[in-house]
Parts: sequence; C-alpha cells; structure tokens
Amino acid sequence: MAAKEVHDESGSYSVQVPDTNLRILSVNTQYWYKQNLWLYDRDEQIADPNGLFAFMVDQFQIAEDASQRVWIIGHIPSGKADFAHDQSNYYNQIVQRYNNTIAAQFFGHIHKARTRPYVVDQFEIAYSDWDNRNADTADSIIFIGPALTPSSMSLVNTTLNVLTNSPQAEILHSNFMVLTQIRTSKYLESKLSTKMLVFVTLLLAHTLLVRASLQDGIISAFNNATDCTSCRASVLPALPALAREGDGAFAKTMTSICQTLHTHDDDICAGEMQLSGLIMAHDLRQFTVNGTTATKFCEAVFGVCQQPSVTPYTVPSPRSRPSKPTTFTSKGRTPFQVVHLSDVHIGRQYTVARDGNCTKNICCRKYADQTGPVTEPAGPFGNHGCDSPSTFADSLVQAVNTIGAKASFSIFTGDIVEGATWLVTKGFVQPRLYFAVSSSEWFGSEVSLDLAAWDFQMAQGIHIPVYPAIGTLLSLMLITIKVMTMIYFTETSVDSVPINSFSRNITKTSGNPQWVFDIQSALWE
Repeated sequence: MAAKEVHDESGSYSVQVPDTNLRILSVNTQYWYKQNLWLYDRDEQIADPNGLFAFMVDQFQIAEDASQRVWIIGHIPSGKADFAHDQSNYYNQIVQRYNNTIAAQFFGHIHKARTRPYVVDQFEIAYSDWDNRNADTADSIIFIGPALTPSSMSLVNTTLNVLTNSPQAEILHSNFMVLTQIRTSKYLESKLSTKMLVFVTLLLAHTLLVRASLQDGIISAFNNATDCTSCRASVLPALPALAREGDGAFAKTMTSICQTLHTHDDDICAGEMQLSGLIMAHDLRQFTVNGTTATKFCEAVFGVCQQPSVTPYTVPSPRSRPSKPTTFTSKGRTPFQVVHLSDVHIGRQYTVARDGNCTKNICCRKYADQTGPVTEPAGPFGNHGCDSPSTFADSLVQAVNTIGAKASFSIFTGDIVEGATWLVTKGFVQPRLYFAVSSSEWFGSEVSLDLAAWDFQMAQGIHIPVYPAIGTLLSLMLITIKVMTMIYFTETSVDSVPINSFSRNITKTSGNPQWVFDIQSALWE
C-alpha cells in the first residue's frame, strides 16, 4: 500500500484490490463517534473539518469513472445511535449519490447478538435520523463483523465471518464459525459482567462536591437534571466553574471525589480523569449553554436530550448522478471468498484462573487491589467478563486458515487493544517499525509490544492480504524477516489516548492525531 493512498487528514485510505474491479475504501468513522469528546469544543457546527467526506467523494468519483465497485470498511457504523446525527445525514448523502457504485459496507464495534442468545446478526440498517427510524430515514444495509472478544452486552458467541461474493448475487453466502465450540473452559458461557465503564457515570458521581461554594448548586443541578431543559439550565452552568480552575484542578478534584465516593476503583478514577476528563474540561470552557453544541453534549454525556435538527449541509460532488449509471453484469468469474474479522481486543495480561467477576470493566488479570476468593475462574480460552487471551487469538488465526482456506483476502474492522483504558498512555503507544524473527524478539514499550504481537500472529498465521479499517490511534507496518510478510494494522475506538479521542484539525491541542497519520504514510511508503 503506497503512502499516497493514505488521507493524511483523517487516516483513511482507498486501494484497488489487485486483478479485480473492486476498490476498498477504509473510512475512519471515529471522528463521528458521539463519545469522541473533541466534537463538543466549540459552538460552530463544522460539517467536514478534516475533509473526510471530501476524500470519500473523490474516491467514489474515481471508482465511478472507472466502472469500479466499492466496499466501504470502517469500525463504527454510520446511522446508529452512537454516531453523530449530522454526520449520519451527510454520510447518507454520499451513499445515496454513489449507491450504484457501492457494493457493500462492512463495520464492527457492535459486539453483540441482536435477536436471541448466541446468534450474531449479520445485517444492520443504518438511518440518517436515529431518533426517527422509518423507511424514509433508512439509508443502507451494512454488514456487521462478529467479534472475537466475548465481552458484550449479551451472551454472544465469538465468531469470524466468511463471505462468498458471487457475480450473480452480491453476497451469496455467509458462513459463521462459532469459535467457542473449540473452547474448553467450563466458564465460557458464564453470566456476563455488566460492569462496563461508562464515562457518564464517572462524571455524574465525581462532580457532586467540588468546592464548598459549588457543592449545593451542583448537587441540586444533578438531582434536577431529568430532561434536556434542566441539563442545559442547571448542569452545564455549574460544571464550567470547576473547568475554569484549570485542567490540573479539574482532574485532581474529580479524581478525589470519585475515589471518596467509591464510584469506581481508585485506579480507574485516577486514570480516566487524567485522560478523558481533561478533554471534557476543555469542552466546558468553550461552548455556550444555550447553543446547539450544549444540546449535543447533554445528549452524548447525560442521555437526556434528543439530537437537535440536522445542521444543513450539502456534501459537494463534482458531478451529479448519471442519468444512465453503469450496469454491472456478470463476466462469469468464479465467486471469491473474503474473511471478515473484527474486535479482537486481546488481553495480553489475561491470566488463567484469575477472577472473571471483578470490580472493574475488564477482569481475568492480576490487579493489586483485587483480593479475596476467586468466584469465577478464568478458563484458558476466555470469559465473557474479559478480553480475549492470546491463545484464543491463535485459534482465530487457525480458523481463518481452516474455513477461509480459499479466501482471496481478509478485511479487519478494528479494535485490538484490551479494554483497560485507564492504564493506556501515549508513551506506551508510540508507533515504531518492528523487525522480528520470532514472537519473543520484540523491542519497544509494553502496550506497543502487545499491538505488534497481534501483527505477528496475523503475519505468521494468515496467508492472505488483510485490508484494515483505520480507526483511532496508530498504524504499524510489521515486516517479519522469517515469513517476509507485509501487513498493515490499526486499532480503533478504545485504542486512542484518551479513549475515543480524535481531535479535529480545527482544535488547538497538543494531542492532535496528525502525527499518527504522518507516521502511517511514512511506514507505507
């Protein structure tokens, strides 16, 4: 993959699959994730600050002019409840304009069964208006990649998906490999831990007491914040008073309150407030309480508002839709298979026999503050309250080669790093180029080694090209001397530092992710 194919402003890319008329368009949808707190750092509603929509249109126009079909891959699917409302609408405009060119869309992120236990839905409907879901706002059908990691909001088996693309039918067949059939842990189907880390919970609890002069007002504000009006009238005016005291004071005070109230374990309180808390403090100092951003903030953080009406914007297109679009007909080629992988979330510190039932959102590992008898011992191949162990990732790689032996290539729609997000720092995830002969010969920091280890597993075990969805933080190119395999790898969603944080190029911050995209381009040269 050449450097010129990477869009430096967003970390997305477009590439033609060799010997086909198929183009892969990998879109970094993390910019439009509601939990990306950088979305709320100003009153102005700017439609496409990083030029991602413009990049998509350019690539679709190239494909349309060349009579190519396009597969869109990404991590967070558009048109869902946790996707920014405005951007869902703008994305829909592009989908409708180039619907004759788009052959399929593939995403991850969902992690869970939609209908009944142990069954993963293959399809999702994307809506341009999530609050008004009907036939008029349904914009497209998307394929959702099954997750390796069993941690989910429902008891869902972990799977991979093998798709068969036929000239006569867009997607002829899907074969789900239920990986849990090969597990040996009797705790595999144990009840799911619901202790998911929700930043909103931290915020609501941490700010009950800030200073004596603010205490009564903030407590009253939260007690009365039952709807959008009260959020904007009471909560938002109270919180900036703390934020204006500075990032250090904001993080220190919020951490202390969190630990005092035992809302979460002390290490989670400290880690999260030193990361995401600083972005929230920045936001609270930037927008006005009566603006559109304030409503979006209350909806994303507190869940008490509906999304405001879509900010009017027409995505520019160089040409209108052809009156006689290209008709794609079969040329009699043999159907080809593609393996879809997603959401591996490998817990490199997963420890067999550690407790799968703990006070944190990710268990099955050694924590200094976890004492007492083990109630749910972690098995060798995973637990629903934990991220997946490396042994289970090995089984995924083996399964790809078994049931996907005839596949032409694979797509990977993101999420690699474990969910202990309060432990991740930028210093641990600086990307670098790795050379290795065996998995034991890594050089670098702890988390970087974890990331590179997944690359090594894929490079040695999966012998087909892999097209990843560029997500949030970084991209590594691994060249293994032993197998001489080049593979491109990215993490999404929880792998940013702080989690889900992608500042836009209109934001003045030392945490701008542009350095990530510069390194990606250099590595892909």
